[in-house]
Amino acid sequence: MDKYYYLVASLPLLLFDGDRFISIDAFLQACREQMPPGEYRFLRDCRLDNMRPAADLPGVMKKWAQWQNSATGQLARLRGRRLQREEEPFINGTSADLSLQEAVKKAFEEKSPLQAEKILDRAGWQELSRLEQGHYFDLSFLVLYYLKLQILHRQAGFTGERGKAKFRKIHDRIYDQDQPLENAQ
Repeated sequence: MDKYYYLVASLPLLLFDGDRFISIDAFLQACREQMPPGEYRFLRDCRLDNMRPAADLPGVMKKWAQWQNSATGQLARLRGRRLQREEEPFINGTSADLSLQEAVKKAFEEKSPLQAEKILDRAGWQELSRLEQGHYFDLSFLVLYYLKLQILHRQAGFTGERGKAKFRKIHDRIYDQDQPLENAQ
């Protein structure tokens, strides 16, 4: 079954600046009940924080992964430039998409890490909306909806308390030689 008319019609509209949205667990439960197991597993594994290389992905997920790779590549390039490092290692995965380039540059120049994340999340949201075109009741629509839902939950998780706690944790690990920085999540 490649059309999910009832499932899609039952989902609430998602707005980037909206503060009311379905929980991820409720969304996944509705999908589990109405999708074949293989398609459900594929959907469930489509995570913002767990992207496979674009070549391994089908359809809209491949395009999304390419966009994400381009965004991170452009950010790395700008950070490398700031540190006066050679740009060549960061060129892989960059895109000629001017709106993405502008968003990355704006986020990079932003003083507030929170505002920088919001700029990048909004750009990602816009790309997901662009990828939705032509997908209304199919698996691709559900994947894109799920990624947008993850962005909303990520944004809702940005609080001053959590931000300060994470900053302290990273700060402490920088000065503690026994723990590598990569584990500061």
